[in-house]
Amino acid sequence: LWADGEAGEKTFQVQILEDALLEADETVLMSISNPVPTVLLAPSDATLTINDNDDPGSISFDQTSYVVDETAGTVQISVTRSGGDLAGTATVDYASADQSATAGSDYEAASGTLSWLPGEGGSRTITVNITDDAVFEADETFAVSLSNPSAGLSIAGATSVAVTVTDDDDPGQLQCSAAAQSIGEAGGTVTVTVNRSGGLKGAVDVNYATATGSASAADFTAANGTLSWADGDGSSRTIVITINNDTIDENAENFSVTLSAPTNGARLGSPATVTITINDNDQPAGGGGGGGGGGSLGWLGITLLLGGLSRRRRLRT
Repeated sequence: LWADGEAGEKTFQVQILEDALLEADETVLMSISNPVPTVLLAPSDATLTINDNDDPGSISFDQTSYVVDETAGTVQISVTRSGGDLAGTATVDYASADQSATAGSDYEAASGTLSWLPGEGGSRTITVNITDDAVFEADETFAVSLSNPSAGLSIAGATSVAVTVTDDDDPGQLQCSAAAQSIGEAGGTVTVTVNRSGGLKGAVDVNYATATGSASAADFTAANGTLSWADGDGSSRTIVITINNDTIDENAENFSVTLSAPTNGARLGSPATVTITINDNDQPAGGGGGGGGGGSLGWLGITLLLGGLSRRRRLRT
């Protein structure tokens, strides 16, 4: 309303109502009409934009990675909503994805939606079931990802995390109890002990075989075969090798026994080869001491006899 002769601007107020709804910016069309007794000039319309101030905040994983033992049963992955004024309902989808781990055999695939009420912050938990198998394998990983955040909601930091499943199925290692052994030639047999250690999961086998060194095939009886352990069995196994006792005077000689080709994920430990030395028990031929002494006395006797004959000849002359 302008008085007679009055010019200039006039204002009017529009009350804006504050709400807690998460929404896009909104507009109101403002119009003036029916001027009396003047003429309405352009523009007669104006647009009022109401900027929303309701910040839903952001969501993020609590950790960048997870490590879980195969026997744990589940892994719990936390996602937290924070920041802003937590306006409106917030939602985000999640899903697992194979990497080196395989859904159905190493873990159970998981997917779904996490949600928070208006004004609600804090954490939500994604639970993924872990499968405990009996297969010896390397540690394996899968991923869990976030996607499709609701309007205005942001994902802070990484959109996915890696979960590593550590294997508990260790069949252990197989090794000889010593790297070297010795046996007298008359000992008859030598026994090599093989141990299993570091894990007892599953049934395992290992091959063994002898090999000549300075000892020849005539000095021992060649042997080869397979040693076996049942699941959970950590007892020792033995290899018995026959030593041949000959009558030949010779130096100490050696041969070896080597483990090879362990099965079902078992590993060869150290030592995987044992060297066996055969100590000779045969005296040199000829006797040596007794014969040498007799020969010396024989020459002495001849010398004395010759000396006696010479004296007799001088007397007769």
